[in-house]
Amino acid sequence: MTMASEGPTVGDEVGTVVCRSIAAWVGELAPVIEEGQRSGEITSREPASDLAAFLIDAFEGAALRGKATRDESAAMRSLDLALNAIRA
Repeated sequence: MTMASEGPTVGDEVGTVVCRSIAAWVGELAPVIEEGQRSGEITSREPASDLAAFLIDAFEGAALRGKATRDESAAMRSLDLALNAIRA
């Protein structure tokens, strides 16, 4: 994700690989979220793929912030908050 944040400066090939990787990550996480929605553990009715992207964004964004501020727990705190938001 660090490389992805440099998007325009790293070139199209790297950008394509990053996009594919994120799509694959969403593809792995979305079915887990769908199962949680079916079982009632996840109460959000937003599309599972959108929730998967949201969780990844929350984690990765906080990870970048954590690197910048040397806050090693930033990513996990943001992920915990995001998980609580979709289980509300």
